[in-house]
Amino acid sequence: MCIRDRLYSIAHIIYHKHISSNLPYLLRRPSHSLIVEAVAILFERLSQSPHFNSKKPLNTRQQRAQAFDKLLLARWSLALYDFERRFYSNPEQDIDKLWNGVIERYLLVRGSEKRGWTMVKWECYHDHLLSQMLASQLDHYIVTQILKEKDLLHAEYYGRKEIGEYLKKVVFAVGKSYKWDELIVNATSKILTPEFYMNEITLGINSKLSS
Repeated sequence: MCIRDRLYSIAHIIYHKHISSNLPYLLRRPSHSLIVEAVAILFERLSQSPHFNSKKPLNTRQQRAQAFDKLLLARWSLALYDFERRFYSNPEQDIDKLWNGVIERYLLVRGSEKRGWTMVKWECYHDHLLSQMLASQLDHYIVTQILKEKDLLHAEYYGRKEIGEYLKKVVFAVGKSYKWDELIVNATSKILTPEFYMNEITLGINSKLSS
């Protein structure tokens, strides 16, 4: 198992370990799978730190590649949402034509597959995008409010115990005491928003390429 996958898996264990045992039994679980997944993604991203692997920090080309991956996930998820919305509003229409049109609109490629829409794992993309958004929102809060730093691309988590204390107290320990949307506001002072996810994309794409 690579370091990225290990950090992702460890995050799930740490989350459940630090749910307060003083809570009523039925509240001793995460508020929502979205929250757990976002924390796991936050840990997973630490694999790019030289403190967690033997590689050098990401260069600007790699940062841009990651930003484009995030952009592709966003556009793909929007494409699936739009397809479902249009399909259910008129299920008798030509579904292949609808699918290819949506793919061309959002992904900027010419769609030509017949029944391509049948091969999609529909339940995965929307949830994953929301978790990525929350991971970015948590990261922004940690960097700007906990670490008091401004460099969002190069902030270092290693050795900063205050990050762990924040996550344990505000996110983990409360278990299911709050609805997921209330927990997000308590943890980041904002409702869930794409603002910080899109900001990461913009910063990554606009990184000055190294020679």
